[in-house]
Amino acid sequence: MAFFNAFPFTLGLQFPFPDFITEFFHITKISFSQTIPMLWRVLLVLDQIKNAHIPDLSVHDLPLAYRLRCHCSCRFLFYSTSSNPLIL
Repeated sequence: MAFFNAFPFTLGLQFPFPDFITEFFHITKISFSQTIPMLWRVLLVLDQIKNAHIPDLSVHDLPLAYRLRCHCSCRFLFYSTSSNPLIL
């Protein structure tokens, strides 16, 4: 049984989530509930960019611009690895 926060659905996402987002959670092994809203926003925008402009964009490309950071010992967020992040 999976636990879902309401936030991803307020962004217009529906379950099952898009492949790009599902792959992120599969690779990182973190649960949906361990993320903060900003992480969902970044994943959603990257999925939209992938669909519209860069079909070969992969979750494996994320470390070029972002790293996962643990916040309050159990929640995760992205932080930029560059002074010019891909998106904010």
